[in-house]
Amino acid sequence: MIFTRFVPAKIQYAYRWDARAAWLTGLFLGMTVPFFGVVARDDLGATDFEIFLLTSAPFLGHLLSMLVAWHMQDRPKKPYVYWLGMLARGMVLLLAFATTSRLFIGILIASQIAGCFTSPAYASMMKDAYPDAYRGRMMGLVRVGMTVMTMLASVTVGRLMDGGLPWSWVMTAAGLAGLAVAHELAKPAWRAAAVAGFLGAGALAAPWLNGALHITYQQVFIVGALLGLLALWMFNHLPEGAVESDPAKRFNLLEGLGTLITDWRFGLYSLAFFTFGFGNLLQVPLIPMFQVDELHITKAWVGLLAMITAGVSALFYFIWGRVMDRFSPFLAVVLSFAVWGFSPFVYAGAHDIPTLIIASVLVGIAAPGIDLTWLNAVMQFADRRDIPRYTATHTFLVGICGLLAPFVGLAIFRGLQGNFRASFLVSAVVIWAGSLLMLAVVWFVIRPHRKGRPA
Repeated sequence: MIFTRFVPAKIQYAYRWDARAAWLTGLFLGMTVPFFGVVARDDLGATDFEIFLLTSAPFLGHLLSMLVAWHMQDRPKKPYVYWLGMLARGMVLLLAFATTSRLFIGILIASQIAGCFTSPAYASMMKDAYPDAYRGRMMGLVRVGMTVMTMLASVTVGRLMDGGLPWSWVMTAAGLAGLAVAHELAKPAWRAAAVAGFLGAGALAAPWLNGALHITYQQVFIVGALLGLLALWMFNHLPEGAVESDPAKRFNLLEGLGTLITDWRFGLYSLAFFTFGFGNLLQVPLIPMFQVDELHITKAWVGLLAMITAGVSALFYFIWGRVMDRFSPFLAVVLSFAVWGFSPFVYAGAHDIPTLIIASVLVGIAAPGIDLTWLNAVMQFADRRDIPRYTATHTFLVGICGLLAPFVGLAIFRGLQGNFRASFLVSAVVIWAGSLLMLAVVWFVIRPHRKGRPA
């Protein structure tokens, strides 16, 4: 397993299965997520409202995550990740049979709501899988593999759906995939045979396969969903700590929300995160509309931009993981917010597709920081038993943000007479307000209470 030499022996078992699951999850994400909005808009003719609904409605899952956290008290957390994840990714299979934009978006919304329900349980499992001193680096290493797979899948699938790829390329890729699979899963005696079989089949078949391979988005989503389901089977091998049962410490739903007041530092942190997220979600639905309507983007370019983001992310998962472990997740989140804040300015000034590469690089730098830090920052406020409650409270606020912000963004977009560039600038103002608020909260509120540890 790649990077295993960097992993302490006592957590190598968890890392191996986590990394394997992440690789397949990366393929699943790269084959599906970058193309959802473009397929809905370009292939199925989704309306402005449907695109905004696609962005907003899945956050209903975040809104209901408090209920899931309450229900999982005194219960093992792994089944929640496994079965709800299976439900979410299984529904992606149904997208192949969606013939209208309404059906496509309806299935996708249901899938993403189910996926959001896994967040509190996943947070608790990460606390069990990796010690505090290593968690940032281990999660960073795992996500490096995931983002590399996302990068490769997105650019390949985008090309396959637009112009096609020569069969010789496809067979070579199959051989390399066979090498990786054989190395990780097959017994040593079978590795050479498995690799030879893949490469031999490609060499024999290539002369009879003329032209290029073309595929449809329906085929892509089916294969991607199956890979996502296999990833969950692998993730299910991660160890889980003993269930702590203490009726006196059970919380009800109102107490969960009351955490924002009783732990006022966490409340201020959540307010800053909410403001930043609100600003970002003002622009998220506009991006596929802007790409399709004004820049007339192709699926190959969608895949290439996703590949650039994933490639940069692979590097910065290393960097942010080390910043978190050596300094603080709060420092990482402040810096990540600041970098992300420049992306709407790029969209506001873009007049051709290559300009969007700059935004892809900025998001590639910032997204790993936010991905790693939001969970680890929440863990700084809670002990092990309270992590699902704190996580659910955080995601509840994200849910409110996600339900409101896209429709506020739609109202702003229409109020500006459909001016994409002005709308992106409004988004930038709110993002920077959240970024500066987070800086103030970390420096003046959280930092003095960290007992000498850097914030």
